[in-house]
Amino acid sequence: MKHKTFKTRVALAAAGLLTMSALTACGSGAASASGSGPIVLGSLLTIDNPFWSNADVKATSEAWEKYINKELGGINGREVKIVTCDDKGDSAAGTTCANNLLAEEPVAFVNNASLVVGQVVLPQFTQAKVATLGAWPISQQENENPLLFPTTSGASGTYPGLAVYLRSIGVKNVALVFEDNGAANAVAKSLADLWKSLGGSKSSIFSYGLRTPDFTPLASQVAASKPDAVIAGIGAGDAVRVLKAFKDAGVDVPITTTQTPAVKTVLESSGGAAEGVYFSFVCSPTSVGGKDVELYEHVMKTYASDRELTGQTCAASSGMQYALSVLQGVKGDITKESVLAQAQKSTDWPGFMTHPMESDAAAKATPAIRNPYVTVAQYKNGEFVPVNVDSVPAEIKPYVNVRDGIPWFRGTLPAS
Repeated sequence: MKHKTFKTRVALAAAGLLTMSALTACGSGAASASGSGPIVLGSLLTIDNPFWSNADVKATSEAWEKYINKELGGINGREVKIVTCDDKGDSAAGTTCANNLLAEEPVAFVNNASLVVGQVVLPQFTQAKVATLGAWPISQQENENPLLFPTTSGASGTYPGLAVYLRSIGVKNVALVFEDNGAANAVAKSLADLWKSLGGSKSSIFSYGLRTPDFTPLASQVAASKPDAVIAGIGAGDAVRVLKAFKDAGVDVPITTTQTPAVKTVLESSGGAAEGVYFSFVCSPTSVGGKDVELYEHVMKTYASDRELTGQTCAASSGMQYALSVLQGVKGDITKESVLAQAQKSTDWPGFMTHPMESDAAAKATPAIRNPYVTVAQYKNGEFVPVNVDSVPAEIKPYVNVRDGIPWFRGTLPAS
């Protein structure tokens, strides 16, 4: 397969004023879900958190809100209104956010990306019978919830996709580096189980604490285990120090991570430590071109010009496009009941800059994930270069799908 390269398009710093069209605080009461009032979509995000910030998701959803209202005339003449609440990754704040968002009477949630949504908040949304359209699931509760309709795989795909890629190039011994918290520990354990099922001989889990001041001891432990490769669960806030520590400790093997730290601040501040790192992305490169790319670039340039195009903004755009297609498909009043019914009929979807959602792609353990695929690209000389899959071992081929010359990796096999 011929390599395709695409220029690095990474995020600006999350600080700065966002648009005023979506609320950052929840409350005040929404207009009726039916009739001529706004169509309210709730969005629960972890933003003010050192490990994982979804400020770009908020800005992206707001950009599509403006596009829908200004260029499409809303939905059946009704404007779309996105109400956002930042839970800061805190359980108590998450419960408060959930109560406030539900008080706004949303017809659906969109692009939820939260550290606490699975165990703390999702039961409230489920009891209220409100669908979630597009999301970044990180917990098993989200992976299996029947009211969740993510367009991408979230943590259940981005990390497993890296494992599949590493096994496809013959890696036997992998180091798994994750923050010591409930969600991350679950991901690490599932990766260790997956690694064994893929034929890997050894996986070692290394944990680090929130706000770790020095990653040198961790990097030294990883180096001492002599892995063939590393899968690192790191956010943008820790990425520079982690990657530098790996480099200083002589961890001279493939280092892989997800799209979360693939941002300008990390790549430009790493002092070369990001060079050669492999990242998993839920979206295809913009260099592929086409109508999806043109629309994506138009919306972001017009309504979120202070944001660079990243995997995070692409995933959020995909979620908004799916939400738009579901809302446009509703016949009659747009209510939480009619939106849920339409989403239940719209589980197969061609995707927007992503692999398609396909009902038969879901695995038994993750029935809500109908698009488990990610791409993998190496950061080299300021560009992301998609990996080659010419010599994938026969036992790994069921986990790989090549579409339009781009390899997509899935960490699970379908239930059927």
